[in-house]
Amino acid sequence: MWNSKLLAPVLAVPVSIRIAVAAVSICAVALTAGYYATASDTIEDHHFPTRLPIQAELHDGEDLRNVDFYEDGITPRNAVAYNSDGTTTNYAYRVDGTLKVAETIKTLENGKAIVIRRADIMPDGVTYEHDVEYFDDGVQMRKENRLVDAATQHRKYFYANGAIRSNQTIVFDSKSYSKKGWKLFIESTYRVDSTLASTFKLLEDDGYERNTYSDKGVLVASTKMGRWETNYEEATFQADGKTPIRVMKQDHQSTEVLSYRVDGSLAERRQWFGALTSAMMTVTEYDTRGIRVLSRNYMSQSDKFRLYTITEYTADGKDELRNIYFEIGGAASETNYSLDGESGWTRRLFSVSGYLEKEMDVIGGKGTVATREYTEADNIRLNLKPEWLVMTEFETPKQIIPYVPQGMHH
Repeated sequence: MWNSKLLAPVLAVPVSIRIAVAAVSICAVALTAGYYATASDTIEDHHFPTRLPIQAELHDGEDLRNVDFYEDGITPRNAVAYNSDGTTTNYAYRVDGTLKVAETIKTLENGKAIVIRRADIMPDGVTYEHDVEYFDDGVQMRKENRLVDAATQHRKYFYANGAIRSNQTIVFDSKSYSKKGWKLFIESTYRVDSTLASTFKLLEDDGYERNTYSDKGVLVASTKMGRWETNYEEATFQADGKTPIRVMKQDHQSTEVLSYRVDGSLAERRQWFGALTSAMMTVTEYDTRGIRVLSRNYMSQSDKFRLYTITEYTADGKDELRNIYFEIGGAASETNYSLDGESGWTRRLFSVSGYLEKEMDVIGGKGTVATREYTEADNIRLNLKPEWLVMTEFETPKQIIPYVPQGMHH
C-alpha cells in the first residue's frame, strides 16, 4: 500500500509503460504510512513536452498505476494505483500538482469495497491534515492522525474493540540544536481493557521520562533521560509502587546498578567505569543496615572479568580494614590496616601456591619498621571466604548513553 515514509510525494523517475507517443515518466506522488514530513518532502517541478492525458506507470509495491493529467498534460489530476497486496489507492491532486486526497480501498470476498485508509493533505502536498486507517471491517478505526496546528499533531491508535491503545501528542521542535523536527511530546498507552499501561513525557533539551503501570494502576517501572541525553536512569519497583527492586544509572563515563532486598535495604552496588564491553567493574555488598561490608574489583580481560582486589571494611563501613590483591600469575598480597595504636599497616606477600612468604609492618612517617619471612612449613595461608572468589550472576545493562572518555566532552 503506502510506503514507510510519511509522504514521499516525488519518487525517483519510475519505469513507465508508454501508452501514448512521446509519453514521458512523471515524478508521481505517493502517500505513505510513516510518521512525519521532512524538509526534503517537496514536490519537484519538472517540465515535460505535451503528451496525451493518460499514462500508465510502474511503482514499487504496485502492479500498475494509471495517471490522468490536467489539460497541460504535465500536472497530475487523478491516479489509480493497483497495489500488489490486492488493494487499490485513489489519488486526487490540486491544479498545482500537490496531492490533496489519498484513499485506499480493499475489495472483500463478497465483492463489497471498503475504505481501509484515507488521508487529506494540506496545500503543501506533503503534510497530513487528517489521516485515518481502518481495520479490515472498514468501520473501526485502527489509527487516526489529525493536524491541530502548524506545530502540533494528535494521533490515536485503537484496538479492534474500539478501545484506545495509544494517545499521542506530537510537536514540531524548531529550537533543538541537533534534532529539529517532529517529536513525540506526550503519550499514554492502554491495555485492551482500557487500564493505563504507560505514560511518556518529553522533557527539556531532548530529555524524557516514561512510567509503566500494572493493571491495578501501580507504578512498576520508570525511565528518565536527562538533558542533552547525557545521563539516564531506570528503576523497577515492588508491588507497593515505591520500594525499589533495581535502579540503573548511567552517564558518559560510568554505569551503576543498585539491587535492593525485599525490605527495601540496599544489598549490592555494581559499578562499571568505562565502556561496558571493556570496563573495570566494582561490586560492593551491604548489610541490612545499609553499611558496606565487602567490595570486589574486577578487570575486564578478553571479554571476561578477572578478580583483581577484595576489600573488607570496618564495622561502620567507613574505612578499609583489609585489601587483598591478586596478580595475573596467581600470587596474592594482603594489606591489613590494624596496627594497634599506630597509623600504619601490615603488608603480607603470598606465593603462587598460596603460602605466606613475607610480612612487613609499615608506620606512617617511619616506613617499614619490621620484616618477617616465612616458608611453606609455617603453613600460613591467605584467609578468605570461598564465596568471595565466586562472581555472582548478573545481567550487564545496556549502553544507553555512549561512552565518552574523560576530557573529551564539549
